[in-house]
Amino acid sequence: MSPDGVTVLVNPRMAEMLGCGVDELHEKTLFDFVFEEDLPAAHDHLRRCQAGEWTSLEWRLRRADGTEMWTLATCNPTFDPAGRLQGTVGHFTDLTSRKTAERKALDANERLAIDAAEVGLYVIAIPEPER
Repeated sequence: MSPDGVTVLVNPRMAEMLGCGVDELHEKTLFDFVFEEDLPAAHDHLRRCQAGEWTSLEWRLRRADGTEMWTLATCNPTFDPAGRLQGTVGHFTDLTSRKTAERKALDANERLAIDAAEVGLYVIAIPEPER
């Protein structure tokens, strides 16, 4: 991304993950793919990166079709020899399958806890993740 957060280079896999063509991503910012309620955290993440901090966090993005995609987002600032910010390199790993499995496990645990409470038992079951 350029210093002001505009996409200047993107690989085909990132475009595929977002449900877009590579050409559609040029001149957009990452904020175009962030859910409204996540914008403050996204702006803070980019500010920290632009200040020189290498950052990594689990982050939710909105695909072109509106569905959510969970990612591990890593941001690396790049500077010229004089120390001026030249841009940032973002790396995104799709965590959607893992997040879906975690959500299903939590839901199953809640259902089991409610059922077990009726008979005075407490049971925890973590289903196998889908493959």
